[in-house]
Parts: sequence; structure tokens; C-alpha cells
Amino acid sequence: MIGGRVGFAAGGALGSSTGSALGGAVGAAAGSTAGAWLGDKISDWIDDDTDSDEDCEKKKSCLEKYPNLVKCYKLSRYHLWSRSKNTQIVKDYLRNEGGRSGGIVVKRDGTAHSGPCVGKGGEHYKIRQRSAFIGTCNMCPCCKDTADGAEKWYGWDVNAY
Repeated sequence: MIGGRVGFAAGGALGSSTGSALGGAVGAAAGSTAGAWLGDKISDWIDDDTDSDEDCEKKKSCLEKYPNLVKCYKLSRYHLWSRSKNTQIVKDYLRNEGGRSGGIVVKRDGTAHSGPCVGKGGEHYKIRQRSAFIGTCNMCPCCKDTADGAEKWYGWDVNAY
């Protein structure tokens, strides 16, 4: 086992053709059937090309998967985050943090007209409670690089009065 590891490491460092020669040399030096077997195994390990691109699928980064989106870390003032564009997160925030109860309507009124998401899918919303105008919010689609690859998120910047 130790000889196999040493042969594999040396062959890997020297290249596959050298590794095959090294495997044969180890087998011959051992001078036995076991030594020949060990030499063949070392050659097999070194010559094995199983690390293809298909086996190791690369996770796409934000730049590759969502090149037009803002990176989420650049939206420092946006304080609500969701994986969907559902405005329920804004309603929940106004109820829980803003002390507002019932009758909250969040309605899209166009694309973002200020901030980092203009021209990048950003949207502007008006917020009403019953019939009273109580504020606005901007939604900005953004991208987070994670261990699983790029993920699309939505940042919400709420300005309620």
C-alpha cells in the first residue's frame, strides 16, 4: 500500500508515461507476482483519466449566470431579502416592524427610476394602507455567489411614512 502511494505520487508528478514506466519498474524491482501486480496497479492509477469536465461540473458564478444583475452585497441599504418577487415580504415587514395592521396594498407603478437597479430589472412600488398613501419601495433583482453557484435574490428598500 505504501509503495502504491509512493509510486502514484511520483508517477503523477512526472507524468503518465513516466508513471507507467515507474509502475513497471516497481513491479520488476519487487521480483514477484505481487510486485508485478503492484506495478500494474500503479500504472492503472496513474494512467486513469476519470477527472473529465463532465464529472466535475463547474458551478456558474454571478458573472456567468446573471451578468446583468447587480451583486446583492452592493445593495447595502436594502434590508429585506427574498427568493421571489412576491410583495408579501413588504406587507409582513410593515406589520411586524412598522406597527401597521391590515389593509396594506403594495402595487407596482413602473420600473425603478433611481438607485443601482435602473435598467437592470428594478421595479418601483407604491404602498397604501386602505386609501392612504404611506410610502414607496424599490425592488432590485440581484445575484449572490454561493457554494451551490449563482442564486437570484430580490432586495427590497422600503420607505414608509
